Amino acid sequence: MTIKYSRINSSFLNVYSTFLNVCSALKICAGFVLAAYLSGCTSLTVTAPAASSTVSMPQEIKVTESVGLDGYTHGQKILVDGVDPEHSNNVNYSVPWNSTLCCLNPGAHSVSVSGQTSSRTVSATSNFTVAANACPDCYACPNGSVHPVFGVCCDGGSCDIPASSNFGPWRFPTTSCPTAQVRSNDCLNQNANGICGANGTGCAALAPMATQMLAVSFSLGQAGTLKQIQVPIGWRNGTNSFQLWIANDAGGKPGTIIEAFAARPIRTQPFPVRSPEHIFSVAHPNLAAGTTYWLVIGPTAQDAVGSWNYSLDDAPAVGSTNFLVNTSPNANGVPQLAGPWVPATGSVLRPAFEIDIR
Repeated sequence: MTIKYSRINSSFLNVYSTFLNVCSALKICAGFVLAAYLSGCTSLTVTAPAASSTVSMPQEIKVTESVGLDGYTHGQKILVDGVDPEHSNNVNYSVPWNSTLCCLNPGAHSVSVSGQTSSRTVSATSNFTVAANACPDCYACPNGSVHPVFGVCCDGGSCDIPASSNFGPWRFPTTSCPTAQVRSNDCLNQNANGICGANGTGCAALAPMATQMLAVSFSLGQAGTLKQIQVPIGWRNGTNSFQLWIANDAGGKPGTIIEAFAARPIRTQPFPVRSPEHIFSVAHPNLAAGTTYWLVIGPTAQDAVGSWNYSLDDAPAVGSTNFLVNTSPNANGVPQLAGPWVPATGSVLRPAFEIDIR
């Protein structure tokens, strides 16, 4: 990521260096102009989101720096609605000027930027509006608020940590999530696999089998308590009732339950899919770093049909040992957590997910 500068030829800077003390004392630059391009003090402009504009999320922040006699800025800072996103709830982040805002609710907002030159602090502010229904990644946390750049819940002096994830713009370099349209869709694959009861209508168009519950394994980069699960799932037809589990590993398949999330309706599957469903932990179990766990999603009614979108690039392990399916319904037409589990076939990608901890 590169900050784009509007540069003024610096060949005269040394000539006028003797005037810097004057600039510092008067808070203005020396009023000597030998050429049209020598324009005085360094200035900043927030070009996106532009002042008085109406925008949609996600929105990249763009800043133009016009360099004058007092030189380039350093120690650049950004404020979103007057709050420093680098120190949200006492959590330290790196949020450079050209970061992307993901999660500002519809309404009036501001972005302010500042930097220190050799003689003074330079700043600029843009006041703008997020249009109605123009924030697909906005959601409500059980407590606190959503970080405007990283999209995690923050409260009580700390923020959630994405400890295992295979989607989202912050995970991908531009080459892997290449276009603005794909990035605006949360770097999610628009293809999906089915979550279906035995009598679900149209499941064959989504899945190799008419009945399916899906399981993906994951491990955490650091230990913590489970806060939320983000998964791009949606209801297609039939009874809108699905269940999700976090389970221990038992010989390469889901084992004992760590937390079961009650059967619930889920959102109607939008298209394009631009954001995940947010499922919050109630029990907040402790999860260890480097340990294999399973995320499992299945239907709870024989006519339920849902879908789970893939990641852009997370391919199953050899033999699909980290992406399993259960295609065997019980007498009620619903597959069960106990299995039998078999490797997913015909899929070159795993479903997308994010596990957030504290």
